Amino acid sequence: MEARRNPEIDVLSDQHGGPVLRMEPADVYDPAVIAFAIGTGSRHGQMFLVYDRELVVEQAVEHEGMDYDTALEWHEFNTFCAYLGPGTPVFV
Repeated sequence: MEARRNPEIDVLSDQHGGPVLRMEPADVYDPAVIAFAIGTGSRHGQMFLVYDRELVVEQAVEHEGMDYDTALEWHEFNTFCAYLGPGTPVFV
């Protein structure tokens, strides 16, 4: 998958009142974004990105030079379980 920053994420973020947390480098991980969401319940009103976990791992393999198992383990430990406050992305 081609690495490219998705300008639509910037536009949606600006239209809805502020930045969302996105994985960096954005040009590598933006293609793994599958939705832009506004939360309910405990995340009421918070904007966040929804990433496809499998695409995140595939992007790491392709662009970060990791093998599949290493990329999966790294992201499971460092990314998928992280909470960074309001706007933390969701991985499905």
